This record gives sequence, structure tokens and C-alpha cells, in this order.
Amino acid sequence: MTDVIRHGEADLTPLRGLNILLIDDCEDNQFLFKRLLVRKGATVSLASDGREGLEQISSADFDSVLLDIQMPVMDGFETMEALNKLGYRTPVIALTGYNRESEKENILLAGFSSIVSKPLDATQLVKTILESITQ
Repeated sequence: MTDVIRHGEADLTPLRGLNILLIDDCEDNQFLFKRLLVRKGATVSLASDGREGLEQISSADFDSVLLDIQMPVMDGFETMEALNKLGYRTPVIALTGYNRESEKENILLAGFSSIVSKPLDATQLVKTILESITQ
């Protein structure tokens, strides 16, 4: 049996081999996002707030970080600011319910590599992760 699941010519595990950190305070989001990402081939670590995420980043290498904007303890903007100060270069993708252009502009200005809006579009999430790691 191969480690790649194929349906026709489409690779159903496009994130195979990627190590992703998901930082989100909502347990339901953690469950759903992790399930999706694992099904697409990724290894996923979880953190419930920015402080916990920074601890994991300091002890492991990730290919991509998915970071919720609104969280208690340390929100996405505070976490991104800390990552910028550390010179962190791994792509950090904002997960947000913000949909106004001015809010999206502020997210990108803060140093995020890209944005995925909630509610989640699974195809868009995978596409955004793949695009961010090839930039």
C-alpha cells in the first residue's frame, strides 16, 4: 500500500510531510482544523493561545503556523509582534472572522503572510498553506 492516496491524478494528501502549528483558543476549531489538515497529510501541533504557541515555536520547527487573531492571554497581533521581534521567518497565516478590507490590510501590515477567513473553506486553507510555503 502506498503512503499517497490518489483519486485519479489528484493527490488527496497535498500537505504530506508538512509540520503545522495551529494556535486557536476554540477547541472545536482545533478539532476541525486538525482533522482536516491531518487528512490532507500534515502533522499538526496545537496551542490554545499565543504564549503557548511561542513556547512550541521555540522548541520545534514548523513549516507553517496558523494563528487565530482573537484569543485570550495573547492574541494574534501580540503573538505576531513577538515573532517579528524574534526574526521568525516561517509563514504565519492569520485565521480570522474579520472581513473588512481595512482589517485585512492591518493583518498583512502586522507581518502575517496571508489570511484565511472563518468560516473555513477547506480548499482555500490548503491552497493558502501551499502558496505561503513556496513564497
